Amino acid sequence: MADLDPIVIILATSGSKGNRILFRYPHETTKKNAVASRSNVGTNPYAVVPIDDLCAKVEETDSNKENETLLGSHNIVGFNFQNLGTLLAADTILCGKRFDVKIKDVRFVGYPLHLNNPNSKHVQTIQSFNVVIVLKACVDTTVVNYYQDLAKQITVAIRHEECRCNYLAQQAKAMQQVHDESPFSEVSECPYKMILRHSQLARELKYVYDSLCKNGIVHLYVNHWVMVNFCLPHRVHLNSLNNKALKPEAIDKCLESLRPYHGILLLVDCDTLLKSLPIDCSPTLVRLISCVNPTKNLQTLSLDADLSLSQVFRLVSHLVYWAKAMIIYPLCENNMYVLSPHTNPISNVHLVELFERDFPNESLPVVLSKYSLPIRMNEYRDALDTSQKQSQKCKLVVWMLQHQILIQLHTYIFLSVPTQKSKKKKLTDSLLSSTPLSQCLLGRSIPDVTIDENCVLERTQSSSDIASVNSDESVNLGIPHSTSSQLSKSPSLDILHLEDSTRDSLLKILTPEEYDAVTRLPAARNADDLKLFSKLCCYFNGKHHLEEIMYYEDLRRSQVVAILDKFRDILETCTHEDPVTSIYVR
Repeated sequence: MADLDPIVIILATSGSKGNRILFRYPHETTKKNAVASRSNVGTNPYAVVPIDDLCAKVEETDSNKENETLLGSHNIVGFNFQNLGTLLAADTILCGKRFDVKIKDVRFVGYPLHLNNPNSKHVQTIQSFNVVIVLKACVDTTVVNYYQDLAKQITVAIRHEECRCNYLAQQAKAMQQVHDESPFSEVSECPYKMILRHSQLARELKYVYDSLCKNGIVHLYVNHWVMVNFCLPHRVHLNSLNNKALKPEAIDKCLESLRPYHGILLLVDCDTLLKSLPIDCSPTLVRLISCVNPTKNLQTLSLDADLSLSQVFRLVSHLVYWAKAMIIYPLCENNMYVLSPHTNPISNVHLVELFERDFPNESLPVVLSKYSLPIRMNEYRDALDTSQKQSQKCKLVVWMLQHQILIQLHTYIFLSVPTQKSKKKKLTDSLLSSTPLSQCLLGRSIPDVTIDENCVLERTQSSSDIASVNSDESVNLGIPHSTSSQLSKSPSLDILHLEDSTRDSLLKILTPEEYDAVTRLPAARNADDLKLFSKLCCYFNGKHHLEEIMYYEDLRRSQVVAILDKFRDILETCTHEDPVTSIYVR
């Protein structure tokens, strides 16, 4: 993570007084050499130096030079700051463009701007300026692009204030006065450190540097007027378990795969998040945050907050990007969880301390042991427990999801036609364990529940126990809703007299061998069952989990599980995490 942190932040100007570096932070950037200095140790000038020691001494001198050229006390990559000002104070031709200069193992990024203030009553001594962020050359290109965007925000804000109230001219005058007086000062103090006491702009640049090194988020008002907001996704989405940063491409892919049946889980306290919002933030964001509940999907949130689904998607994407929320599947009794492969409470002491602070009467290893193997929430929650104990278990699950300790597993279906040489296994022992399919996949879901102040899962008014994603909450995808059950038994029909639509839909998806295997099953003699199977057959490729099928086809869990049970001779099921909700694990 140290590679993501900036090395130095610099303010460079160009004008009638030449190219100058007015401010840089940190002030002292020298690296301590690995070998201690031996200048005070007496040596024998007549001593014979062995060849091995001489070679080691030469290598040591070369390595020290490399360290000094990377971050010296008065130079960077071999340049003193006087010559470096000519490089960083970009010419007028380069103004308004991304600035990126790489020298050896150091990279200078910025966004220079030209100053042209017709409202200024004073003679302009600064023609252009540049806020430069110094990085290690090994950083990823996406990190460089994000830092260039930050430099652009800062320079645009400074230029706006310069046109409004000559902000840059006043700050540059105060900085230059310190530089002019420092050689004659009796106190041997770094001039850049003295500038912090006299310049507000210098303190703002220091705040930017400290914020980037702390958490990668910058909230700043330049001159108490122009707001600068910046987020470095590589830093804010750091996995607390494996200490790996997420790439923006993974976050973008997650947001592109966002669906109405997904839910969100706030990573910070709701009240704390609302207090941290800017004064001029959108009121729709406040309404959405106030309605967020881990048991609600995005479509339910859009109804509760009185927002369109597209608005909810944009606001949720905003919260996920700023690491204020994460994408989950809404909590329900059928959800299956297992420990993340990166979970190791022994090596993560900070995580154990947080757990003991939030749950003083619980033991983290004991709680984690319950999820060493995949387990459903209805198996973990005992119906005989008191409401307070059930509330505690729900809070534990929410806490472990927030800290990326648990991952959710979903059921995926594959169409597997047996060959003549091999007989097909009915279902994997690890999934069903000699339990019927309907009992393993079918459970009592609780999508229409709310969490009260004690985090107790309570059922609201509902007409029936339906799938985790309610059929009445799903988006109308042009599929008519049938009031009668699609799985109701009908008189036995001859396979040769199938409806043309059913036969055509099957032949479009299945091969002739697969079609023959389907029609030979006893369940295929039920016209309604075969029609529903042909409708769901396009999902039996291992790319769509059970809840997704239920949502898109507007079906209940019992209907889907009944079809899977009837056609189990040619279907295989497996469980693994959803790529959309498991970006932190990967």
